[in-house]
Amino acid sequence: MSSNRAVRAVASRWCSTPSIATTYTALRHGGTPEDRRRLAEPVAPGLVLAGEATSVDHPGTMHGAWASGERAADRLLGAGATGVVVVGAGLAGLAAARRVRDRGGSVVVVEADTVLGGRARVDHAIGVPVHPGAAWVHGEVGNPVAESAARLGVPLHPSTGERRLVVPGRGLLGPSDVARLEVWRIDVERRLDALAAAGPDRPLGPVVTDVLAELPLEPWEREALGCLVRSSYENVTAAPIDDLSLRWRSEPYHLPGDDHLVGADLGRIVDDLAVGLDVRLGVTATAIRAGATPGRWTVATTAGDLPAEAVVVTTPIGALLAGRPSFEPPLPAVTLGALGRLTPGIVVKVTATFPEAFWAPARSIHVLGRDADHIPAWVDVSVVSGRPTLAGFATGPEALALEAADEPALRALVDRCLAPAVVELAG
Repeated sequence: MSSNRAVRAVASRWCSTPSIATTYTALRHGGTPEDRRRLAEPVAPGLVLAGEATSVDHPGTMHGAWASGERAADRLLGAGATGVVVVGAGLAGLAAARRVRDRGGSVVVVEADTVLGGRARVDHAIGVPVHPGAAWVHGEVGNPVAESAARLGVPLHPSTGERRLVVPGRGLLGPSDVARLEVWRIDVERRLDALAAAGPDRPLGPVVTDVLAELPLEPWEREALGCLVRSSYENVTAAPIDDLSLRWRSEPYHLPGDDHLVGADLGRIVDDLAVGLDVRLGVTATAIRAGATPGRWTVATTAGDLPAEAVVVTTPIGALLAGRPSFEPPLPAVTLGALGRLTPGIVVKVTATFPEAFWAPARSIHVLGRDADHIPAWVDVSVVSGRPTLAGFATGPEALALEAADEPALRALVDRCLAPAVVELAG
């Protein structure tokens, strides 16, 4: 087993990054897609928000962020703006700036970080490329990320494959047990659909608990099924299941086609989108101020004030809700209400390299566990790093502590979470 311990490990730190403070968004209990639609509407003449949170059809995705930036730019250009400041150099901000520039406008992008890409960046902190944030193309048909990848020769790797499920006390589940749990999982979804259609919206977590209690399952099956259902929702939505809306627990996000893992050259897609743009890295937008006359704005930054006819703000909602940047006049109540009905999202992605791929040929591992900081879901991302590598997804408030953990603590956590799988899969 010692040869299958983690060699290096790193955790994403989106929630503790002041200019981000979010992974990606989901609808809270009481929220509806109308809240996303409202956020996509101009806040005021010449001021538009963009980012995955403003996408009704594709929230939480790279293509949703990209399209939101283009949509925001089109709104401003259609209203006659020619000089635009964009806040944020993630995919939404770069796509907005590219659209403005390609249509003859002038544009400046300010980015608090010292690198491009926002949550779509590539990290090399452990000596190999990993994706601490965005990593998957969800449907390649009509997807600007996939189209850019094809043009640039960036590989997209199929992400489907065999999954292994390890349950304490029972070990590695066989195909028949896995198939039985899948049948029950589908039944749970049918029951949730019926409950969502029959009454008012409710928080999802307690409803799932009640539904699981009604099923004629053995104790280990109920525990395994509950873990699978909860972690699948929390991993997809980046929100604690108790915070999710029953009615809108499964928002659309997929384009036609298959899921693919973007190769290590994701940064080339970001860099290509930024070619020719005036991007000012390490410059934080601190305030967005309306001018004395309509159509005039000032973006206050740590490098001085920038005048603009129009502004696209792609700051993630966690930072917006914390007042970063501030707005003068303040954001309207209708905008703040819509922001408050979205959850900023808590997912900490822990990526670890290993001496060998003890999980092969499986593409993912699910290890049940009862500890508050246990990470159940792990995905093989070796094609990105070039070494045997797993990425695990920690969700909920307990996950936040991982953002401050040092590497030895992360490696120890990885080894503890995966120990049952190592015993079963590596012998």
